[in-house]
Amino acid sequence: MLWRHRRILAASLLAAALLAAGCGTTTTTTKPSVTHTVTTEEYAMSPGTLVIKPGDTVTWTNVGYMDHDITSGVDPAPDGGWASPTFAPGESWSRTFDTPGTYDYFCSLHPYLMPGRIIVEP
Repeated sequence: MLWRHRRILAASLLAAALLAAGCGTTTTTTKPSVTHTVTTEEYAMSPGTLVIKPGDTVTWTNVGYMDHDITSGVDPAPDGGWASPTFAPGESWSRTFDTPGTYDYFCSLHPYLMPGRIIVEP
């Protein structure tokens, strides 16, 4: 009978220790996504290179006086990854980047003049 009480006591102490240590519980922390802005003006992207985290969104805003677009690839060769419609002065276009990597892009309306790069860090 004494062994039974010892076993129950040992199991109770183990359970209390595990609860105190946080074992058996799961805590999930989710980083909120962040929106970054790149401006397109005349013949430049600003900033030209942007470093972000997975899940972040980049918004390109046309602050110049000419139409622009955003096309993935190395100028002047689109890689077919993604492309925005043409956006006029005062308009914007956004894309969320979920996968770490380096993403080159450019304005296909102004070849050789407006390259940019997004680096998504792990």
